[in-house]
Amino acid sequence: MTRPVQAQLSPTELVYVEKYREKYKEHLEGKDGDLETLAIAKVRQGIILTNDKGLIFAAGKEDVQCFYPCQLLVLAVQWSLIPCCDAEHLYNDIFVRELKLFSKKRLYCKYQVPTCV
Repeated sequence: MTRPVQAQLSPTELVYVEKYREKYKEHLEGKDGDLETLAIAKVRQGIILTNDKGLIFAAGKEDVQCFYPCQLLVLAVQWSLIPCCDAEHLYNDIFVRELKLFSKKRLYCKYQVPTCV
């Protein structure tokens, strides 16, 4: 049994949720939040930040841009939006350790060059 979809979604987004529920059953079954996220990003031309491989797969098929959290921080450092040491602390200590983001990757700043390993 699926939970009711939130009222904040537009009628078009609700149609996409149901379409994606069937189309990506293998990758997103039981993941209503991911289905809603994909529908919103598709309709509103948004970008998804996730480490869920099923959602990344579906987003790629739907031409919705996705970033892993670590990738996004690497870009932020490359664009001089955040110092490398702050990105390293934010990802490793805050996202992964404190907020319990499930990730095998870690962000390292060797010679001020960010790398997700």
